[in-house]
Order: sequence, then structure tokens, then C-alpha cells
Amino acid sequence: MRFNPDRCDRCGLCLVGCPELSMDLNDARRAVSELIEGGHGKGARAVLSACSSCFTCNTLCPTGADPYFLILERWGRLYRDRGAPAIYRFVCPNQDDNIWSGLAGMASDEERALFGRWHNNQEPPPERPLVLGNYGHLFPHIADSPLFDGFTVTDPIGHWECGAYLTQAGYLAEVEKIARMLEDPLNAYGDRETVVLTDAVRMLLTRFIPEHFGITYSPRFTSFTYWLRDALKKGEIPLTEKVNLKLAVHDNCYAKAEGAPLYDAAREVLNHTGAQLVELSHNRDSSHCCGFGRGAADIPKHAIPFEIMKGAIRKIRQAEQVKADGLVTYCTGCMYLLWAARELSGTRIAVYHLVEPVTMAMGAYRYADLARQRERAWDIIALITLGYAKGFFQRRFFIGDPADIRYRPDDNTPTTVARIIRSLLSSRAARGAYAAFFRTATKLLT
Repeated sequence: MRFNPDRCDRCGLCLVGCPELSMDLNDARRAVSELIEGGHGKGARAVLSACSSCFTCNTLCPTGADPYFLILERWGRLYRDRGAPAIYRFVCPNQDDNIWSGLAGMASDEERALFGRWHNNQEPPPERPLVLGNYGHLFPHIADSPLFDGFTVTDPIGHWECGAYLTQAGYLAEVEKIARMLEDPLNAYGDRETVVLTDAVRMLLTRFIPEHFGITYSPRFTSFTYWLRDALKKGEIPLTEKVNLKLAVHDNCYAKAEGAPLYDAAREVLNHTGAQLVELSHNRDSSHCCGFGRGAADIPKHAIPFEIMKGAIRKIRQAEQVKADGLVTYCTGCMYLLWAARELSGTRIAVYHLVEPVTMAMGAYRYADLARQRERAWDIIALITLGYAKGFFQRRFFIGDPADIRYRPDDNTPTTVARIIRSLLSSRAARGAYAAFFRTATKLLT
């Protein structure tokens, strides 16, 4: 998982087939050469500003040169030189304006207690651990399922989701610091099987970090998607109801690093529930990003949140085109953006994590009216709005020490401004007006 210039013949096929760029062959060849030679030139700039970090280029490369990591290297150089966009503080738990601190202030007492338990489950090393992934905190109802019975759910925000989202933006020096910081806490698990809910995290732990930095960890990390598929095949999960929904699957960017086995496993799980599966126009290797990766691109700061949500709304529209009742993701990072997009797009389509249809089929789903999910989506929209507004008055920044964590799971004091924005977005009329404004601004700014 590293760009190999000796294998690259500069054929340009990676950019010709890119779902974001779809370059002419000659332009693609020129852009690849410019990226290899330092990232300068019109073609290279076009790639670095339009890429959504979706990994498709790697699946298209006929020589196995891993061009995806060439783009990450070029982004990394840009951000080393001039810092990260101000709005990126949103996903850095060592910054005061991080999303987890903001949401802790809006969460219920029950949710904050849950966050604290997940945070504290590191000590002593947990029995039968399940690593949730940081973005699981944003929709904690996912873990309110009998599927998690018997697991010790753990996920300190200070583990930075093992560097998964920083990797996707090219902050590789910071990812290496995080990888080394995690050696002691993860190796304390011993060689026991450790189930990982978010495959982006598992890919970092089992492939990217070992191959890129030479760091390995003791546990045997297993995908929750695979675990769930196998448990259903063995009849270990009792299903009592049929899920009478037409569901489409969103294949996330990191899943492309594994390909068909992971795509197929997610669909096998849904087949067990009795749901009717339909495929999006872009699926599997050609799947579009949920939008998150657009935040990594070299684009003007005024356009970043609109570019991100434009990508997420595109996924919602694809689900509408195949007349799906719901869009299912097996990535919690994708889920929070897709839920925000669901509210801003005005669609009736629901967004589900893979856990949810299975929990429905077990007859144990408490959130079928989606009310809690909708409220949390507006919590996130309020915080994105605040972060965007602040970003106009903040300079680019350097991420700094990953061990300097500002998040506290018991924090219940949202800022006054966040509280005001969230209050303004509490009525149906206000939400409709905001969504209409957002869609209009997206057309003008992207």
C-alpha cells in the first residue's frame, strides 16, 4: 500500500476510469507524469483538486503501481508546507472544535455514559473486544443491538480511528505518530481475536500501517462484516422477521482495498434478512465516495463543506434512481455524512448501518421511526455550520501532537453559539429553509 514508481508506465488508465475525473487519455497521461515529477502542472492540479480519495484508481491500475498513494503523497506535501484547512479541526480530537466534543454536549446522559464506558474499556485489556470506530459515537444507537451482546465495545476517541481519516487526506506523518502511540494499548490485547466494526480501521491496522511504517500489532483483527456473515450462515443469530424493504448498498472507499470478498459479504448479510437488494448505478469498484474524501482535496475553504455534501447527496440521488427504500452502509464514517445528506436533500430514503436491518430481522430494533437519527443528523449539521463559519476567521493549522486530546466523554456543555444554531434548526420550517439554502449554495459554490 505505497506508490511504486517502478511499476507505473504512465498509461493514464487510472484517471481515465476515475468516476470523479474521467479524463481524456492524453490529459490523463500528462497528469500522471506531472504527479510523479512533483505535483505541479495543470493536470496534476486538476487531480489534486477533484479527487475524492475513493481508491478507484488503484483498482484500475493494470500494473499494481498503487497510484492512490501517489495522490496521498502529493497532498501530504502540500499540507506539510502550508497546513490543513481550518475546517479540518472538526475531525481532530486534539483541537477544541472537534465534532466529538461538540456532540457530547448535545448527547443525552445515557449516551454520555455509553461514551465513557467505551472510552474506559481499554483498562484492563478487554475480553472479546470490538473496536467500534470513532464515528460510531455519532450514531451510538447502532451499538444498541443484541448483535453486540458478548462483546466488550471499546473506542477511545484519542485513538484517532487508528489514523484512517488522516490517511485518506495524506497526513501520513501524523498517521505514523498515531500508529506508534497505539502500540502499547493494542499490544496489551495479546493475540486474541479483535472484531473491528469499521473496515477502514481494520485496513489501517492490518495492511497500511504494517506495509507503510513497519509497525505490527498483536491482536488478530477481524471485520465485523465477515463476522456477521459467518454467524448468520451458521444460524448463530436468531432471525424472526423478514425485512420488507428494498435496500441499496453503498460500498465505501476503503472497501475497495479488499474488493469482492467484502462487497459480497455485506450483500450476503442483507440477503439473510429477506430484504430485496438493488444495485446503485455506481457500485463496488466504481462506487462514488460518500463525500468525506472531498474534504481532503486541494479546494478553496469556502467550498469544502458544499463539495463534501454534494458527494453525499449524489449517493442519496443514486438510491432514489433505483427506487430504494433505504441506503445501507457498512462504514460509520460514511453513515454520518449520508444522514446529513438525507436531511439536506429532502429525500424519503432512509440511511442504515448494516447492523440495523439485521437487528430488524431479529425483532429487536427500537429506532424504526428514525426520529433519533434525524435529530442527530441535525446536531451534526449545526456543528458543521459552526465549524464552517469559524473557518473563515481561522488560518490553516498544523495538526500537532496526536496525544494532546481535548475530547472528554462526560463533557455536557455545548458552546452558546452551537446551542443557538441547533435551536434555530429545531422546527420543520427552519430545516426546510436551511436545506433549500444549502442546495442553492452548493450549486453556486461547487
